[in-house]
Amino acid sequence: MRLAAITVANIGGLDRIEISELSDVVVFAGPNGVGKTRIIHALIQFFRDPRAGGNIHINVEPTSDLERSAWKGNRLDTANGEDAARLREVLQRPQRRNRYRSTVLNFESDRSIRQVKPFTFSWDFVDPYEEDVGWDQSYSFLHDRFQDVQHSLFKLVESQRRKIAEKAVQLRAEGKTSMSLDFPDPLEKFKDAFSKLLAPKRLVDVNVKTQQIMYELDEEKRPIETLSSGEREVVNIVFDFLLRNPSDCIVFFDEPELHLHPELS
Repeated sequence: MRLAAITVANIGGLDRIEISELSDVVVFAGPNGVGKTRIIHALIQFFRDPRAGGNIHINVEPTSDLERSAWKGNRLDTANGEDAARLREVLQRPQRRNRYRSTVLNFESDRSIRQVKPFTFSWDFVDPYEEDVGWDQSYSFLHDRFQDVQHSLFKLVESQRRKIAEKAVQLRAEGKTSMSLDFPDPLEKFKDAFSKLLAPKRLVDVNVKTQQIMYELDEEKRPIETLSSGEREVVNIVFDFLLRNPSDCIVFFDEPELHLHPELS
């Protein structure tokens, strides 16, 4: 889906804003205090529960077959109650953790990370890519999603280890004495992005036992917490994006580059 037009009235001191014929990339620019973030927050809250009436309405165009089928047309206007209900039905459905489709993602400039709780493994263990997550998880702030990202990396590694062990036991029961070790690295895309962003640093390991994500610099392994605040900010954004793997989504970036060196920005 893509935003085609926005009308906002009486939001945080803003009397009225009307924007139409929007492109795929839209930039709100202006001095501090004019209401850029207020507009974004108002739109995100509206996407949580689109309804006709009120002080916001939008036009949305479909970009996928799912949306075209659900909306029965080429454009929704939430000033119309039926259109608002169709949009709400698509948005408020569970998402697969690594296949976000036709939803909203929010990336803000707040680099603070809340305390991450240790992940508790259980016997009943599921590949994190096969899990459904709440439909509105991606509407929240990035710092509230970081725990899900970190736990998912642990689960990706542990899930693969369990599958390899189960395969070894099965082959042994069949009388085999060897097995192929040609299996993919579940963290390959995260390692590749990390190296492209922060070379010569490279992501090398996820220690499930100690629950630490490790990188290497000058042949020394270090926990990811020792990165600078700017480095951690960009890693958090990119890892979250890679994990969600969004398609046909509306993505809000509210100054995520605020504290970054120009090269990282």
